Amino acid sequence: MIFNQKNTQIVSLFAFIFFVNIYCSAQKNGFVSVVIDPKMLIKGPYETSEQGELDFIVKLSDHTETSEIGIAYERFASIDYSSYGIFYNQKIDFNIIKDTSYILGFESGFIRRQLEDDVLKMSFAFNAGVRYDINSSVGVEVSSNYRYRSDLVELYNESNPMMFSGYMGVYYNW
Repeated sequence: MIFNQKNTQIVSLFAFIFFVNIYCSAQKNGFVSVVIDPKMLIKGPYETSEQGELDFIVKLSDHTETSEIGIAYERFASIDYSSYGIFYNQKIDFNIIKDTSYILGFESGFIRRQLEDDVLKMSFAFNAGVRYDINSSVGVEVSSNYRYRSDLVELYNESNPMMFSGYMGVYYNW
């Protein structure tokens, strides 16, 4: 059947992404970021990895001075992992360092693993980060998330599926 639960979830998410993309593109307060996991780039995903692998996240959002809401897509091809969902971040201004902002937020979406079976599971994460504005449009960020990895429960019967990951990257505001 074409409209099973997985397909319905995917179609719903892509429809949401489409409308958020139109909204963000039409506004003058869009935000896009690309970050990578430096640990995975250097060491790789497993203790036995002989080389690093690329794990990246792309986020597109609409933002105000104090918050942002948007969509996120993560891809880690070497382990056939991808995730996508929506996020909300609150910006916190500590005024510690000029042109620096701090974010806290949460994310909800789906994790897809394509190994022997195609696994699609719900996921959620807590986000935190520090951003430094190089100029009014471009900046760098260091961010992290603490994610419930439902795919690990399904594939490996993991008893503690909460995983911490750190990222570094760049962003662009318009």
